[in-house]
Amino acid sequence: LLAPEQAEYTLDVWLVPKFSMLSLFCLLEPLRVANRFGRDLFAWRLLSADGEGVIASNGVRIDVDDELDTVADDAHLMVVSSYEIRYDSSE
Repeated sequence: LLAPEQAEYTLDVWLVPKFSMLSLFCLLEPLRVANRFGRDLFAWRLLSADGEGVIASNGVRIDVDDELDTVADDAHLMVVSSYEIRYDSSE
């Protein structure tokens, strides 16, 4: 996997509690494969509201790289959530 400074593009991915793991994999796997068979194009950072790990809808906890407040104004931001979206800024 590439670090953000190694890639041409960095995607910030906000994981909302109870996010869909399938959606996350469908987002990241094409980027990983493009890097493997192409050139060093894509890196990503996983984010949460508070910088702590997030539990997916299947119960798996995913550690993140940083908190949402670190996203730059010109960043590419994707949001991965689920049908049971719930956002509470106190969590």
